[in-house]
Amino acid sequence: AFVANAIGTGIKPQSLHPDASVRKLIHEAWLRSTDELDSDGLTDFYGLQAIILREMFESGEVFSRFRPRRPEDGLLVPLQLQIIPSEHLPYMDNRWNGGNPIRSGIEFTPYGKRVAYHLYREHPGLGALTMGGQANLQVPVSADNVLHLFQTVRAGQYRGQPWLVPVMVTLYELDQFVDAVMVRQKLANMFLGWQRRINPDDTGPMLPTTTLDGATADEG
Repeated sequence: AFVANAIGTGIKPQSLHPDASVRKLIHEAWLRSTDELDSDGLTDFYGLQAIILREMFESGEVFSRFRPRRPEDGLLVPLQLQIIPSEHLPYMDNRWNGGNPIRSGIEFTPYGKRVAYHLYREHPGLGALTMGGQANLQVPVSADNVLHLFQTVRAGQYRGQPWLVPVMVTLYELDQFVDAVMVRQKLANMFLGWQRRINPDDTGPMLPTTTLDGATADEG
């Protein structure tokens, strides 16, 4: 719902070129290019927008990498976008790279400018058994080729946080509450009680049941 209300079917750029014929050519080229921009070949430019915004909401951040292509690849514009989830940039990567500090996988100059992102080559969730030696291999990617998308909420922030963090504990407790209510109702429906009439043909109010020793169920 958030994605649908924020971008709808996608934010579409429009050329402001003064020549109408040139504007038409630009729009036609853009229309063709939108189907070629996804490096994974799964969606178009507007689908990429939806994925990016959903990642920002769930994970707090997402990375879009510019991937230049060769002319022989047959693309109208030799450029594609690769969407990289936040798991590819390790939070615990804090070290020095020569004279540049690396904080949570982001390399800065001594003056605070972003130089590179030290990204995992493969998603860490795939596991070492699946990817072999590639599982924990980090590759520095120039910051000029990466768009780091996140919402800045405080000074000095350099990584994003999931938008539901402030209410995550409450949502967890609410989930536990709903589960408990469902289990209680399920158990309550398993209990069954009945009364037996002295005269099976009697349609009047239920009477106490007599036991073998002559006592009623109420007395026993």
